[in-house]
Amino acid sequence: MKYSAADVETIRKSGLFDENWYLRQYPDVTHLGMNPIEHYLWLGWVLGRDPSPTFSTRYYLDVNPDVARQKLNPLLHYARVGKSENRTCRPSTERTDCKRIIERYVPKWDTTREAELLASLERASVNTAPTKVSIIMPTRNRGGCIGRAIKSILEQSHDNWELIVVDDGSDDDTSERVRSFQDDRIKYHRHDKGRGVSAARNTALKHIGGDWVFFLDSDNTWRPQHIERLLRFASSRDLSAAYCAANLIDDAGKTRAVLFSEFDFESCLELNFIDLNTFCVKSSLARIGFDESLRRLVDWDYILRIAAQTRVQGARFIGVDYYDGTNLPRITNTEYVTKPDLNKSMEYIRDRARSTLMSSSRPARSNAKPQIAVVFHVYHKNIAPDCLQYVDNIPHEYDLFITTSHPGDDPEIEALRRAHPRATVFRFPNTGADIGPFLSLTSTLCNYDLVCKVHTKRNVGKWGNLWRDYFLYSMLGSEHISDQIIDAFRTDPDLCLAGPAEFFKEGRRNSVAPTWEQVKKFAIACGHEQDINKTWGFFAGTMLWLRPAILLKLARHVYDTPSYNTVFQSDGAPEHGLERMIGLAAMQNPNAKVALASVQADGAIDLSVVPPTKSALEGVSQTLDRLLPRKLDLSPKLPRAQRTTVSRAASAPWSMRIPALTEVSLKISTIIPTYNQEEYIGGAIESALKQRGNFVHEILVANDGSTDGTQAVIDSYCRQYPDIVRSIGGDDNIGISKNFWRSFDAASGSFVAVLEGDDYWTADDKLQAQSEFLISNPDCSMVFSMIEVHDIQRDTRKVLERQAALKKSKLDGSDFLADPNMNLIANFSCCMFRSGLIKTLPTVLFEKRLNEIALAFHLDRYGKIGFINRVMSVYRQHPQGVWTGSDRRAQLSSGLEARKTACALARDEYKGAIRSVIEQKFITPLAQMESRESNGSPRSDQSHASTLS
Repeated sequence: MKYSAADVETIRKSGLFDENWYLRQYPDVTHLGMNPIEHYLWLGWVLGRDPSPTFSTRYYLDVNPDVARQKLNPLLHYARVGKSENRTCRPSTERTDCKRIIERYVPKWDTTREAELLASLERASVNTAPTKVSIIMPTRNRGGCIGRAIKSILEQSHDNWELIVVDDGSDDDTSERVRSFQDDRIKYHRHDKGRGVSAARNTALKHIGGDWVFFLDSDNTWRPQHIERLLRFASSRDLSAAYCAANLIDDAGKTRAVLFSEFDFESCLELNFIDLNTFCVKSSLARIGFDESLRRLVDWDYILRIAAQTRVQGARFIGVDYYDGTNLPRITNTEYVTKPDLNKSMEYIRDRARSTLMSSSRPARSNAKPQIAVVFHVYHKNIAPDCLQYVDNIPHEYDLFITTSHPGDDPEIEALRRAHPRATVFRFPNTGADIGPFLSLTSTLCNYDLVCKVHTKRNVGKWGNLWRDYFLYSMLGSEHISDQIIDAFRTDPDLCLAGPAEFFKEGRRNSVAPTWEQVKKFAIACGHEQDINKTWGFFAGTMLWLRPAILLKLARHVYDTPSYNTVFQSDGAPEHGLERMIGLAAMQNPNAKVALASVQADGAIDLSVVPPTKSALEGVSQTLDRLLPRKLDLSPKLPRAQRTTVSRAASAPWSMRIPALTEVSLKISTIIPTYNQEEYIGGAIESALKQRGNFVHEILVANDGSTDGTQAVIDSYCRQYPDIVRSIGGDDNIGISKNFWRSFDAASGSFVAVLEGDDYWTADDKLQAQSEFLISNPDCSMVFSMIEVHDIQRDTRKVLERQAALKKSKLDGSDFLADPNMNLIANFSCCMFRSGLIKTLPTVLFEKRLNEIALAFHLDRYGKIGFINRVMSVYRQHPQGVWTGSDRRAQLSSGLEARKTACALARDEYKGAIRSVIEQKFITPLAQMESRESNGSPRSDQSHASTLS
């Protein structure tokens, strides 16, 4: 114990050690009978424990590497030296989010803006007449009003339609009212009994024959040009889904408000502002269907699931008169009327929408016309017009999203919008600088092929506008420059980012300690920690071209977690960490490339496509000093007077690559890692071959250089079942963790099941049951089932009590911590994983022995841990097993490493409890074992574990 009475006194006087708090936080200290300050000086700080809520041990060591290198106690250093040097002792705890400020109900409708849009739609050179529209109308006991709804369809200027009415078991005169309209375009279907509005719409979807699907409820009406205008809007903007505004009327027929807001996914996820009667979608997407288990909010759920897969935009015109009165019975007033029920339903819908967004496989499009978005953050309004001159050099149609903290009626912001007809203005709070609004929009942007991010970067010191103009010119200086970059993305699907070569900086070397702390925090939260210590670059200044899909994980985390400081910081703020994370996020693609634009003396651009490792160590100030004397002409060249569309060959389709977190493909991969298991491997493979279900099955057997007859057994099965069984192992022994890594990488299924070579499955429908569970529960990252433990030496069989006691089908980290061993899974052979997650595991999991505990706490970040309360596999315990064959010391050491890894990967709220388990169940027993041995006591190592740890 290397501390003195003077050290104890220094800490006591610092005012930063709360003894009562420390004892409550770490109850094992009481069990040890130690003074809490002495415990902290001896061991607590080594474990990363905090002396009080006002001092962060880990933060102080991370931001002060000189203290960490010398292995100094952080609180002692701060009390004696750090405080007088103005070092910070904890990160800022004031955090806020950056969510769009929206107006869902518009009390005063802007008729001038509506007229401008309608005039532009009239001028649009699109022919919608050949487009057939299927209109879906569910109804039940609406005989008194359905006639008005149908009449509004008959009055439409667009007459190429079919109306599919589905009567959901009406017992009034609804049927007669519908049949009274003598029009062959009206199709009537009836349910014998009421099955609900979702079932009625799903019945209609089975009969659609149109190119587009529109929806009209039987108590609402459309204005005469509704269909034509919405089709023109969608066609002119190359959309697959669109909506307009709804005029909400009361029982007296008076307007209450207008329902409308410009679309972004996250705002719609917070609260719906799109009525289904205003919505249209291409038939290919419409067939996803309505959730018949929901009794309310079905429209919102349907729209969100479509919006997760395609671009959606709102047309600012009123096309629907929507009845919002109280005289008729309505779902809103009869279903989920209590707040808890409503909130539960809303969270279910939100969780599924998020999962759909994260899992949607956006296939490569052969369309020659790229879908481009420009996100332009306006803070310094005087600079905005100059920036937009560069943006005008994009030689394709693009959607412009202006984000700003200025008021919605600001005349300068309004002038920007009017100058760009396809501009949408989104208001955000003044937090998160330009990055906060951009990441908030990422879930909307991921349905574009390419995004250009720019902002009104202020002039900086002696360099003035050089930094800003160098960015803008390198990316948008002329049509040719823009086209070079766009074509580079078109021809290389691995190209992730593009920007100026001079400002592509090495992430670690160009980060002060507080900024690096932010980077590490975000990297761990987003599963990028395996790449953090590699060489990678970022664009210092945060203006760039990028594929938005690469940021989806980062954006999801930042949006759901308050991440931004409430007070501006010139460096070390979350925004500075996120600036670097945009570069790090590209590393999730192992073949990632970056396009670097270098400005030549004559103004031309030399564009080179390189790996992310080609970043510069030089600091930004040094770069600006070097560029300043060049006096390049960085003004935009030949801005276009009007927008044109450039025709391209379609030989290189666009590719939207998002790592799938949830897939419902019918291919399942079973991996069987094995080493010297000649006696058992045949049984394992046989049990995998017996699997039955609605899926394609591949079995990958990974032999880790066995020295017995294991490979001969594997080869025999490969010959017998060449279409199912494949050997992916080798002659070299690479170790169990690398063998797992190799196996995960080779798996091509949507789901990956593990069967260790000395185990076997007892349920022939294991894969079917587990895949069905994951498909039905997109909020789960993996699923495991009960195991039977077969002790070969004792010839006993039993189920794990800890699993048998589980009463829930979805678990999280708190459930694992409730188990004394923190291990509810116990054996990989009972597990099935989502391929997108198992293929992107952090490297730290493979540095030691891959274990179920750390993996569970990592996957807990991405979703619940599913559990099927049924025995489906057998775990053999025998002396040759990796765990069972170890002595007690080795088991403790292995268990310690497993939980240390789990602690590193777990959510912050679990770390304290995990550290307590580490000390009580592993550090203390190991220390006691060493103490006994040093006193000459015999070792008490066991050759067989009594429990699975």
